[in-house]
Amino acid sequence: MSETVENAINEINQYISMIISDMINARKKLLEAYQKMLDKINALMEERTYSYRLGEALGKALKIEGIGILHSDVAKPSLQLSYTGPKTTLMYDSESVDVPSVPVFMWEPVYPDKVSHETVLETIRRSMSIKFPAGKDIAETPDMENIYAKYYSLEYNSWSVTPTTITLYSGTPIVVGNFVIAFGEFKVFKAHNYMRTLTVEGTAYAFIISLNIGQLKGTVVSPSDAQGQELEIPGVFIEMMTEYDGDDVAFVVFGREFTPKNVMDSMKGVDALCLLWQGRAYMWEMPSL
Repeated sequence: MSETVENAINEINQYISMIISDMINARKKLLEAYQKMLDKINALMEERTYSYRLGEALGKALKIEGIGILHSDVAKPSLQLSYTGPKTTLMYDSESVDVPSVPVFMWEPVYPDKVSHETVLETIRRSMSIKFPAGKDIAETPDMENIYAKYYSLEYNSWSVTPTTITLYSGTPIVVGNFVIAFGEFKVFKAHNYMRTLTVEGTAYAFIISLNIGQLKGTVVSPSDAQGQELEIPGVFIEMMTEYDGDDVAFVVFGREFTPKNVMDSMKGVDALCLLWQGRAYMWEMPSL
């Protein structure tokens, strides 16, 4: 390596050493200045007495104040209202306070058995309707309709617990499972009545469905090995009646349609029987009388 190049490298190394030394000395002096500042602040803090207070800064905040150190409070805007209406006096621990009066609501608790009972009645109501052809002139709006027919729901009307006995169909054979039973009598324990009034072609007619809950008493006709045996089967005897004498109406009950055929005084009706036998429900339309 030539002498000139070697001198240049040495010169550069000297400059680098000087720069590094100056940087270290500057950093050292800066740290000494910081230390003197902190010592001065600490001395001032020890000489002064400061008061503390709870101030506002959009909420509660702890503020430190001293000579030359002040804080302003920034508070949320407040709104104060006054009430000028009627008041009610409330008592608490022998003290009284006037508050705005409100309506007093009184109610009676609804017991679970009542809720269950009303739920059953509503479920049954939704399972029954009155069916007319789609083009029939009826003033009331149907509860449901399609291109073939319109349907009208009934409303729960009344109930009765007067025991009665139905013997109108005594001797009528009824097929229940593998048995043929002769209708003896139907003992009614309780009855629920549903009703709807419809204005058909300008005239108002009543439509009634009565659900008679009770028990059928009958005698086995067959098979022969059980012939003569007396049976009592729980069920519902359904009576459907109307003042309307047309042939274009049908009662729809639990998915089955029943056309009124029997004429009784000024009413036209049809009966059905629903029995619960060995875990299954059976339903029949009773014969015309």
